[in-house]
Amino acid sequence: MKPNNLPDGKVGHTYHKMIHASGGDGPYVFTVTNGTLPPGLTLMPDGDLSGTFTAEGNFTFTITATDQNGCTGTRQYTVNVKCPDIKVKPNHLPDGTVGTPYDKTITASGGTEPYVFTVQSGNLPDGLTLAPNGVLSGTPTEEGDFAFTIQATDTYGCSGKNSYVVSVKCRDITLKPNNLPNGKVGVPYNKTITASGGNAPYTFSVTGGNLPSGLQLSPSGTISGTPTMATGFNFVITATDQSGCSGKRNYSITVGFH
Repeated sequence: MKPNNLPDGKVGHTYHKMIHASGGDGPYVFTVTNGTLPPGLTLMPDGDLSGTFTAEGNFTFTITATDQNGCTGTRQYTVNVKCPDIKVKPNHLPDGTVGTPYDKTITASGGTEPYVFTVQSGNLPDGLTLAPNGVLSGTPTEEGDFAFTIQATDTYGCSGKNSYVVSVKCRDITLKPNNLPNGKVGVPYNKTITASGGNAPYTFSVTGGNLPSGLQLSPSGTISGTPTMATGFNFVITATDQSGCSGKRNYSITVGFH
C-alpha cells in the first residue's frame, strides 16, 4: 500500500491524499480498521483521504485495502496536526489619557476566522473593556502603566497572543488667574480660582503654605473673607478633577492697611 507515509497538516487547512494498493486484483476498497483519523478528514472507499483539519494532535490509524477477492493489505499511518501560527496585531497599542475616550481594534491572522479575543493575563486600564470581536474601548479613569496579554482564539480553538503595555496619563490641569490681587486689613476680599484641561467639576484645596488670616478657600475655588493681619502670605492651591487628576499653582497675597 502506498504511500509509505502521509504528510502532516495544520488545523483549518485542507488536506488531500490518495491511498493506493497493488499486488491484488483491483478494484480495491479502502477502510480505516484501527485507530482514528484526524478530526475533519474522511477516507472514501476509493482511497481518497481528504477534508479540513479541525483539531490538533497526533493521530495514528490503520488503513486496510480489500481487493475484489476479499484479500487484504494494511498499513499504519501517523499524521501530526498542529495549530497554525496565529499573529495578533498591532504590535503595540497607543497610550491613553485619563478622561479621553480610547478606541483601538485588535486583529488576528494565520488561523481560521472568526476569532474571539480575551484578556489572558494582566489588567486593562481602568475604564477600558475588550469586546470579543477585538475592540478595546472606553474612557480611562486612572493614570498608571497597565500590562496585559490579549489572546485570539480561532474557530477551531487554536490561539495566538500578544503582550501590551499602555501608559495612561493625566491631562495638564491649569489654574487661573496667574496672580491674585493683594488685600487690606478689614476690607472684604473675594476672588475665584478656576481650572481647565481636566474633567470638571474640580475641587480646590490649599496644599501648601497658608492663606491670609481671615480668608478661606471654598471647594468650588472661591477665596473669600476679611483679612485680619497685615503681612505677606505664600500658598499653593491644587485643583483636583473628578478623575483624581490634579494641577496646582503657587500664589502670594500681601495684606496691608488702608
